[in-house]
Amino acid sequence: MGQFEIVRKDIAPLQFKFFGILVVLATNYKVFTWTFWDINPLVFVFGNLFAFAIWSAKDILVIDFDNGQIREGFKILGLSHTDKTKFSGFEKIFINKINTSQTFRQLTRTMTIRDENYKAFLKTHEGDKYWVGINDDKDKLIANLRILNENLKTEIYDYSVPEQTRVD
Repeated sequence: MGQFEIVRKDIAPLQFKFFGILVVLATNYKVFTWTFWDINPLVFVFGNLFAFAIWSAKDILVIDFDNGQIREGFKILGLSHTDKTKFSGFEKIFINKINTSQTFRQLTRTMTIRDENYKAFLKTHEGDKYWVGINDDKDKLIANLRILNENLKTEIYDYSVPEQTRVD
């Protein structure tokens, strides 16, 4: 059956990605205006490499069905670093609701921001749990999990409601 890779999220925040765009644009400006002679070319090479590394950094989960391994780690510029764990099979995929709140205090007032996200986990027969997705819209998360479940062939449960329910 081979291996199956799940890209869970981008590692770099949006501010770093914006910085990467600025580095590439500055390098292109120096090259197109022929004003790059006063700077060492290695600065351009490493600057652009760093910018592309920011854009390509992903948090991944690789499921290798042939070897019975789950590899969890990251991928940058196509090179991956993962930790391996053996598994015998999958028990279920389940969804939890995560409530977060932040309180901002000023001298005259307090403001609390509440947010809820839905997080999905894959549970193996050994009892290990692996995060496979997050979304603030439960229906979108379930749609993504159904696509994922075509390869995993397990059951999806929703624990975000008071009574656990099976998602068909």
